[in-house]
Amino acid sequence: MKKNIFCLLIGLVTITIKSQVGIGTAAPHPSSILELSSPDKALILPRISLTSTTDITTVANPVKGLLVYNLSDSGAGTGRVYKDLIYLYDGVVWQALMDYKLATNTINMPTLYSRGRKTTVTTCTGVSGGNFTLDLRDNNMGVSGTITADKAGFYKFTAGIVQYFQLEFIPLLVTPSGTFSYNFRGATGYQDRKVTTSGVIFLTQGQSTPPFFWGLGGFNECNATHRIKGQEVIWTYLGNL
Repeated sequence: MKKNIFCLLIGLVTITIKSQVGIGTAAPHPSSILELSSPDKALILPRISLTSTTDITTVANPVKGLLVYNLSDSGAGTGRVYKDLIYLYDGVVWQALMDYKLATNTINMPTLYSRGRKTTVTTCTGVSGGNFTLDLRDNNMGVSGTITADKAGFYKFTAGIVQYFQLEFIPLLVTPSGTFSYNFRGATGYQDRKVTTSGVIFLTQGQSTPPFFWGLGGFNECNATHRIKGQEVIWTYLGNL
């Protein structure tokens, strides 16, 4: 009987000593309960479809610390979950491990979409306006500042122009969000007049914007002294709801 008890105790000690598990390694680290090791294999987490960040049904009675790989977009607002992200249950909600997708879709950080500018000085004799002519620009921008949205969402534009004009004109800029009228300020006579405007519009995927246009207003026309100098357009993507 004593011999049997001794053997049982030895067996329990052995089980305790071997409670560290190594897969792909015969010597798991002493601080680990499980160590995976492979030069060409990876860990696959449980793949499930969460319905929201407060979902406690798909994984019944989840315990704090669970990790899952989410397979589908679901939910709305702050409770929305995104596919192809790893989620950690913090005891109350499922928290996505931050990555670029979460930053762009949830936080909606503005990202530069396109930019262009005019680097030449041109005359405008006999005309009362014209489209922007941006000779230096990104490939996804047209010569007049137009873009075609590669994804749906809110887009912000900032447009500026420098004109060598007199003070008396009341010019305007026609932008994708409407017409912007303004007054020249400063001293009388000919000098550089600069103005900048901005706006936000919503574009569907594949939708194109109209050109940026400058005008003098009324029946005014450029004379031989007037010049169109700098022009610039910058588009940023703000995200989608």
